[in-house]
Amino acid sequence: MPTYRRSETPKKLTDFYETLERALKADALRPKHNRRTAKALFARNR
Repeated sequence: MPTYRRSETPKKLTDFYETLERALKADALRPKHNRRTAKALFARNR
């Protein structure tokens, strides 16, 4: 079976990866009803 490597191209979230990762880790410690939605995280990073 032939294998190939895809080139590493920047994704849409590449610039925000670290910020989103920190926000998700912080939200993991919060109660479920106090966690931020994806929409809220997007609005904060615009």
